[in-house]
Amino acid sequence: MIALLLLKILMYILLSVIGVVLLVILLPLHISLRYRDSQFSVYLHLIHIPIKVYPLAKRDKKPEKTTKTKKKAKTEKTSSLPFDKQMIVAMIPPAMRFLRSLPRSLVIRKVRLLLVVAKDDPKDTAIAAGRSFAAILSLQKLMSLYLRIAYKKVKIIPDFLSEYTDKTEFDCKIIVFPCILLVASATLLIRILKIMRFTNNDNNR
Repeated sequence: MIALLLLKILMYILLSVIGVVLLVILLPLHISLRYRDSQFSVYLHLIHIPIKVYPLAKRDKKPEKTTKTKKKAKTEKTSSLPFDKQMIVAMIPPAMRFLRSLPRSLVIRKVRLLLVVAKDDPKDTAIAAGRSFAAILSLQKLMSLYLRIAYKKVKIIPDFLSEYTDKTEFDCKIIVFPCILLVASATLLIRILKIMRFTNNDNNR
């Protein structure tokens, strides 16, 4: 009787763990990114409740004991790269397929970017603002090829009067579909392993 009861308890625990794992894989994850006042933070939203993931609360570190260590002479070793040109070229098609699958597994919403450019000289301010605008526009076009992005507000303000210092604020919400992302990542890994095995067999011949 006791053994049967323990078996039932273990079965319930196992089914609960499997259910939680399935929920995590099947349900989309909502993540918020925020950068303000030179501090970056990440929040995970569970049932509309934000949970701070980064940065975590700092703990008081104990003073480390100073230990004397003997310096040993290091011998330089020449390490050869495990990838050759043929392997890298063969990895391009599966990598491109993985990038094409990202729009189905990753959605970026409510992107807000505020960039205040302030320099000592108004001429330098105009040049820096123009370069920032060109870089952000190029990045937007590149990311739109592989990701679904919905912009809320992107503003670049050149401060010619030098009333403010350089300021950057950024926040967005990311929706991740773990099931699709795991399948795409596993497919990419399997194809890379196959390519590595075939190229190694060709080199050994």
